[in-house]
Amino acid sequence: MVFLGGPRAAAHVAADPFWSVLRQRHPDVELVLLPPAGPTGPAELVEPAAPIPGTGAEQATAECAARVAQLWDRLVGETEPDEWRDRWTTGAEPGLSRHEATWTRLRVDPVTAAVLLDRAATRLRGEGWRVLAPPDGMPRVLAGRPAGPGREEIDLVLVPATGRFFLTVRSGWYLLEGAP
Repeated sequence: MVFLGGPRAAAHVAADPFWSVLRQRHPDVELVLLPPAGPTGPAELVEPAAPIPGTGAEQATAECAARVAQLWDRLVGETEPDEWRDRWTTGAEPGLSRHEATWTRLRVDPVTAAVLLDRAATRLRGEGWRVLAPPDGMPRVLAGRPAGPGREEIDLVLVPATGRFFLTVRSGWYLLEGAP
């Protein structure tokens, strides 16, 4: 996180699917979201993120989509998602963007999902990801690791009430050509 508090931090928490629900259910809990270990100032993000000539939003989107497909196949299995969406979000510095994609399977059996979550946590830890698999609440695996400039993050979550099982992947930072 580049910001520390105030309206921007509150808006970020309110927009996040996990933290917003936590905040609604437990308004008495104070949330403190810490940045990854090590320096992460905006100046450090901009310097290594200089665009490669010829790399525009279309090429970056294709790279990110391929990465999401690779993670989906490894963590969920070689099945087609029932739903998918992706978008670019902007960073604190002009031109910085981050790709976010969510692929979803509907009506997933909870036992199958539990096996997939356990396997994903083990696999990601073995590949050097920092993994959090909370023992209570919604069954989920949250993982992150440094990726180029910034941090690549994964959320693999089962919504037990509906059988909705989704993978959200957020890329590291991109400095896209022609970005505003």
